[in-house]
Amino acid sequence: IMSEEEEEAVGRKRRKRYLCFGALFLLLLVIAIVVTVVIITGRSSTTVLDLPPTAAPSSAPSSAPSFAPTTDGVQALISCLTPATSIETFQDRASAQYRAVEWLTNTDPFVQINGLQCDSPKFLQRYALATFYFALSGEEWEICGRQN
Repeated sequence: IMSEEEEEAVGRKRRKRYLCFGALFLLLLVIAIVVTVVIITGRSSTTVLDLPPTAAPSSAPSSAPSFAPTTDGVQALISCLTPATSIETFQDRASAQYRAVEWLTNTDPFVQINGLQCDSPKFLQRYALATFYFALSGEEWEICGRQN
């Protein structure tokens, strides 16, 4: 039989042990959550896509930038956007999604100046808005169309 002091000392040790185990459990839980979030979001840092150089460069630089379509750029954007949109959607070149990617790659001044930053919120917003534009036949709008 233990005295009250001994029982109190045992109780304090037990509480201290429970507190340590609880703190350890919370620490492990936080680590597990952080690791899971990092793995799921994987591409959390902004990355600028490096497009491969062309096979044979021209003999002299052109006097003005070219507005010719860049197939590599379109493919790079499609690979960035496939988690949000299925690859089958991009195979239809008449789809709003494909036309939006093509516009972003070849025409959009924001992308021309800032580069192709897949995980940028502004880039994703521009993709969504361009998709809406093409899905709603924006080329045919009399107000706020491409000509305005």
